[in-house]
Amino acid sequence: YAKTQETDKVQEKLDNLSKSTINMQKDIDILRKSLRHISDRVVTSGKLLIDSQILLEKIHSTIKQENKSLPIYQKFIHILSRESPYIYTNEARFPVTEKYIPWQVSFDLYDPTVISLPKQHDCFQDSERLFVEPDLDIEPSVTPMTDITTPLTDYKWNQVVESQLLDGKNIIIDRTTWIATSEDKISSVYRLDKQLSIPLNPMGRTGVRGRGALIRWGPNKSIMAVITRWKKHHDQFTVIDGQRILETLVFEDKYTSGWKLPEAKILGVESPYGVICRNFHEFALKDSDFEHSFSFEEGDMIEYFESFARASISTFEPTGFKSHMVYRGYIDDLRNTDNAWVEAEIWNFHYDSNIPFPNLRQDGVAIWKDVTNSSRGFLIQTSILREIARIHQAFFE
Repeated sequence: YAKTQETDKVQEKLDNLSKSTINMQKDIDILRKSLRHISDRVVTSGKLLIDSQILLEKIHSTIKQENKSLPIYQKFIHILSRESPYIYTNEARFPVTEKYIPWQVSFDLYDPTVISLPKQHDCFQDSERLFVEPDLDIEPSVTPMTDITTPLTDYKWNQVVESQLLDGKNIIIDRTTWIATSEDKISSVYRLDKQLSIPLNPMGRTGVRGRGALIRWGPNKSIMAVITRWKKHHDQFTVIDGQRILETLVFEDKYTSGWKLPEAKILGVESPYGVICRNFHEFALKDSDFEHSFSFEEGDMIEYFESFARASISTFEPTGFKSHMVYRGYIDDLRNTDNAWVEAEIWNFHYDSNIPFPNLRQDGVAIWKDVTNSSRGFLIQTSILREIARIHQAFFE
């Protein structure tokens, strides 16, 4: 009997211990859930903090662009290049605050997604698909470009290489950069990723790796035209605070619902100065009948746009026309990635009267938009428009 009683006591202790263990496990589970919630809140708060910091940096960059004492190359802030999600996709960029943009600053947590849109994507025109370079992370670098005899292993970073298409035509692939680190206008040399041996964006991290929505790895060069005139209302100049307002001719971008400037991408098979004239002829006048040779140069482009300022066919003196190159270098663009970026040579063609372009298309594809700080929908950084307004002493704020 005594042994039975002792056994019952031991069993009771074991039962109590088991209950205590179960209760303790429940408490631990509750504690884990609480810690998980706290951790999630910390992560959410961290993301909100980073997003808030990036927003403040955008505001700061806007103020910085208003500083008239800064040279133009210092006003091209790395803002659109960090815009999330990445254009044409739903992929979020890895958050990068201003502190961690430079490659020289260690960023161990940096783990951006890789985006290289295929040549079949709608962001590329039919005439561009041939030149869209493959995704080096997916396709081996030994894969040759469809119609070019030079294999991809022959990438010559920071160099200009002449090759040949299968039809015998020459192609000049320019992988040098126009980016200059100071006002001496001497182009720099971009760095390569130590492991992958592919270009690194000279301006720093963007939150996305890969070629993105661009045609080439490294610099993607183009010629851009900002065509301006003075805004009028009832034949009178529109004036705010004693300054006239500029208008610029832009074209609808059907993929983003924004407005883009006339542009000629430098692909190396024809003169970019001729291409921009042809593109303008087609998009603005709805006329594809424009021919040019590979020798079409800068002066020929100026002559083309100047021809719209002549009072009549028999008059060869320009009336109220000015042209000059505004900028050449890095462009803060929504398509930029860590390994591919946009560079441009930007020209301003200004007309003092409303006479030019009597045959401008009227279907809403080509329109005149105000060049002011409040203008929205431009697929171009505000600093370019601000600089052009400054040159013409026009209202901008």
